[in-house]
Amino acid sequence: MIFSFEILSVRKGRWTKSEDCLLRSLVQEYGITNLSLIQKGFKNKRNTKQIRDRWINHLDPSINKKRKFNEEEERIIEENKCKWTEAAKKIPGASPLMIKNYYNNNLRKKIKTQISKLSNISNDRLLTLATIATSKICHSA
Repeated sequence: MIFSFEILSVRKGRWTKSEDCLLRSLVQEYGITNLSLIQKGFKNKRNTKQIRDRWINHLDPSINKKRKFNEEEERIIEENKCKWTEAAKKIPGASPLMIKNYYNNNLRKKIKTQISKLSNISNDRLLTLATIATSKICHSA
């Protein structure tokens, strides 16, 4: 019995402007839920996960990249720690990646401020402690 496997060379790394244009046109034609059809439009150079992530986090026109979060939205983010998609569903114009980055950056600042009040630890050490604390919170959720 002979098996033939087609080796797919999936492109990794940065997206080009032409790939972004192609993705926009394919989503307009097929919708974002038909990822297998969209992938065929890329001639299997991008996998469905890459395509979905690029659309949801960067190209979706409903995403407002320059938005600021208000107090109520910050509360929603705090309540949905490490459940970025759930928080994004409750906050219009925000992607899960935006929420994750916002949470991690603000949490680190809060932890750094709290620790520095308690002791005289160097800034590099504070950043390391904040990073460790953030990762432990997210991995335990």
